[in-house]
Amino acid sequence: MQSIAMWLTGYQNYQWLQIDQPDMQNYLYHCIITDLTPISVGWISHAFQATVRCDCPYAYGQEYSQTYNISEDSTVLFRNDSTIRDYYKPKLIIQPSPGVTSISIINLSDARREFSFTGLPASDITIEVDNDSGIITESTFGYNLYDNFNMNFFRCVPGDNQLKISGNSQITISGRFLYNVAG
Repeated sequence: MQSIAMWLTGYQNYQWLQIDQPDMQNYLYHCIITDLTPISVGWISHAFQATVRCDCPYAYGQEYSQTYNISEDSTVLFRNDSTIRDYYKPKLIIQPSPGVTSISIINLSDARREFSFTGLPASDITIEVDNDSGIITESTFGYNLYDNFNMNFFRCVPGDNQLKISGNSQITISGRFLYNVAG
């Protein structure tokens, strides 16, 4: 029992919890388990009652990643499968083709909201954008690209999002969708 208790509560940061039942196999919770109380039957401990504190009120889906190879202007469909009626802000990895100095993603489904970089260094760079946290990093040379950014972080409306993308590049959209799961 002590080994199991340590395994459940021996962390100082959030861990992934998956419920082992068929209808919950696609959902995960990011949580910390505390306050274990043994449940005994006839003086023998068989289980624990625990306090589970999650980092948000929703379940997470499995991690996904979608990559688009863009040449000239392209329109792509990105489906926000989240059941939360709010904007979804995924992570982006943008790899402009050599010589490309501007990238634009216009979400036609979100009142033509534009996410864009202009005046980019023409070298071989990789831009990582955490839209939820508002963090932009350039992982090849360490450029500070905030001055090249229009400060409209990328977001998606619930359901289908028609994206008009300009600037030869490879763009990867990744993250985990959020779901309302009744308990």
